[in-house]
Amino acid sequence: APYLQLSSDTSGYGDPAEGNKKIIFYTNNNLGNLRSSIRYYPSGGSLTEINDEVDDDEWDKDVVYYCEATRNGDVYTFAQYGSVADRDNRTNALQEITVADLTSAYADSPDFAYIGVGGDGTAGQQNTYNLKLWNVYF
Repeated sequence: APYLQLSSDTSGYGDPAEGNKKIIFYTNNNLGNLRSSIRYYPSGGSLTEINDEVDDDEWDKDVVYYCEATRNGDVYTFAQYGSVADRDNRTNALQEITVADLTSAYADSPDFAYIGVGGDGTAGQQNTYNLKLWNVYF
């Protein structure tokens, strides 16, 4: 599955190392659904994982999509668009998944410091183009 991952460690795709956290946004290759996986592994504790899925079946093979991951306070959103204009204007999202059910323990772990993109368990080619990062303060 192609994925975008934000993490506080360099453990790669999957569960975070003890004392760390990650958010993974990815697609289900068979169905085309957007998914999110929130993972937190407190020091001396056990792994906590919160998974969500939007089943709109909009991620087709061999089609270029335009995505955006945003954070507003404690709410993280990942959206898929059919054009650059739609993404830039945040209109006509094909699929969108929002994660707002984070525990306070999640906020106590180190900040996100790493971005990972790739494909896990997927046959075929996964490509990421034009990855942009910015921080907006109001």
